[in-house]
Amino acid sequence: MLFLYLLIALTAVAAAIFATPLRRKVWTALALTAAGALWCSARAVGVLAGADSGPVWSVPGTLFGGDTGSMDGLSALFVVIISVGAVAAVLYSRGYLAHCLAEKSPAHISLHYTALVAMFYAMLGVVLSDGGFSFLFFWELMTVASFLLILFDAQRREVRRAALSYLIQNADKPIILTGAQQPISNEITDAKKNLRDSVICALDPGSRGVMVVFGGHVIAGTRAKKNKTISYDAFASVNFPALALVQGDRLVRYVASPWPTGPVEFGRALNPKVFLLKLTPGLGPELIPAIFQQYDCVIVESFGVGGIPQRLMDAFAEELGDYDKTHKILILTTQVTYEGSDVGIYEVGKRVKNRFRFLEAHDMTIEAVVTKVMWLLAQNCENFDQLQQRFYRQINFDTFYH
Repeated sequence: MLFLYLLIALTAVAAAIFATPLRRKVWTALALTAAGALWCSARAVGVLAGADSGPVWSVPGTLFGGDTGSMDGLSALFVVIISVGAVAAVLYSRGYLAHCLAEKSPAHISLHYTALVAMFYAMLGVVLSDGGFSFLFFWELMTVASFLLILFDAQRREVRRAALSYLIQNADKPIILTGAQQPISNEITDAKKNLRDSVICALDPGSRGVMVVFGGHVIAGTRAKKNKTISYDAFASVNFPALALVQGDRLVRYVASPWPTGPVEFGRALNPKVFLLKLTPGLGPELIPAIFQQYDCVIVESFGVGGIPQRLMDAFAEELGDYDKTHKILILTTQVTYEGSDVGIYEVGKRVKNRFRFLEAHDMTIEAVVTKVMWLLAQNCENFDQLQQRFYRQINFDTFYH
């Protein structure tokens, strides 16, 4: 019977959140979370003070027998911690998800808040359960809820790693990101080795800045790119050597991490109005004005070493105009992963240089270009020259073009 009651309660929570208007969903989630947090915390404080709480729940059962939940000193402490953390998480989500309201559907936002509330109550259930079946139920509910929360803002890992390089600069401590191709619970997994390698890298006194540790390789955050979907050596360092290699318990360093040039800087803003346009045969000019209407920067992945077909030239020139008036940016890069772009080699690129001003990615990865320009757009550069100077300034080995 307990499971039936829990499923009914979960359905009611989801219905309440889905029925709430978009901008009020956070308050519904907060009310649902705060109600349980206050009730459980009040009982937990009593237990910690020496009172006898009695059973938290007691439900008769026919198939698996009855089920109970109780609270002792240790579980009471966890209840207080979980309750405070859950309420704080919902409050924080109001600002954290503000940019998502215009980008994601109301159903997507509703599912996120439902998962957040379910995660809170599942964690409470895990620490309060007396029976094995209820413990497993709450554990699985917590797993599903956490998966939905992670999936909500899923992006390509290499993009997040590149973004950290621009949001955290002059770090004198290692900031390491890792992962696995196989879950850590599998009998055969790369998760344990990657985690162990990350610790070895973090303990090395020469490690500084944002790095990716994966498959035994240590890669600068701005140079990491996932180029395999199954193999354990999934990430490669593009157009730049790996910083180090982990061999057993040793870190073999190839490239020294630069010393900070000043105090650590934390960026707090990214402008997401960046569009990535991959050129394809037959792409018409009518698409260009619609893109620039919605976005401040267009990154064009062109053919070969770079360039723009003649049929698109007029559309780009009209939309870019004078940067001081339009504040629109064009960045040219290549669809080829390695060796970078060089727009000035062929005539198709030379015509672009003679027509309007733009930035060129050169040896930068596309992930670094996207995140760097998002960071730059949030800096509100005064003119194109200042923008260009900042774009080509090297950060965490992202470019060697000057």
